[in-house]
Amino acid sequence: MTDRTVSEIRDDIIVLLDEPHTKKEVCETLGDDPDIIHEIMVRLARDSRIAIAPGTNATKWQVRSKVKKTLAQMEGEDE
Repeated sequence: MTDRTVSEIRDDIIVLLDEPHTKKEVCETLGDDPDIIHEIMVRLARDSRIAIAPGTNATKWQVRSKVKKTLAQMEGEDE
């Protein structure tokens, strides 16, 4: 584990989740304690900063603004 702050880890999670990733991928990429990453991701989800990425069978997470954009595009395709 590194000596990074929660804020640094949170910011790295948000940057990483610009593209959809599983929680396991986030943990492996960042290399921090999985329990800490889990807790930060729960808080980010609670604060509507991240959400489950559409089309990933609820396995991947992404920044909420990208999720909303993807959902809007998907709804537009149905018309």
